[in-house]
Amino acid sequence: MIVIRDITEIKNHEIQNEENRKLLRSIIDSNPNFIYLKDENANFLIANNMFANFFGLNTEEIEGTN
Repeated sequence: MIVIRDITEIKNHEIQNEENRKLLRSIIDSNPNFIYLKDENANFLIANNMFANFFGLNTEEIEGTN
């Protein structure tokens, strides 16, 4: 038995989501103000470069922590 599934639509959505993520990152990183977003457990979901640099960190070191 062979099953064939067209995943074109799924891949197109993944590409669009990645493009949107990059656009959001570029917008918040170009802002000179501190920008961050936390979830209900006080974990950082996103932080911009200005915020991270203030603490001597990069955004990857902040995101996912609380």
